[in-house]
Amino acid sequence: MAKTRISSDTIGDEFTSADALTQSSGTVNINWKDAQVFTFTATENITLNMQNVVVGVSKVIVITGEGASNTLSFNVEGASGTFNKISGDYDDTSNTKNFIQVTCVGSTEFWYTISQTS
Repeated sequence: MAKTRISSDTIGDEFTSADALTQSSGTVNINWKDAQVFTFTATENITLNMQNVVVGVSKVIVITGEGASNTLSFNVEGASGTFNKISGDYDDTSNTKNFIQVTCVGSTEFWYTISQTS
């Protein structure tokens, strides 16, 4: 039996692409089937709403701070879930990039970290 090799050409966009988002009304939808990396600049307090999540998969979200003391919260499919913070805090300082890595461990449970460059 020949070995099957999987390359980035054969896997979906949800593992190989980036999606530049726009914040509207505070909520930013993170559709796990659209991309691997999501980026946007904060314009107000942020609720990251996880959609179409896949257990065992991690996503990267990069938020550029606005400089207005905005806050960050999480939802899954528009409802509260369990979001376990491993480390780090969101920093809304102007032009600060917040690297957020989120891993889905259950249909409504996630673990995440937040970091910035030093």
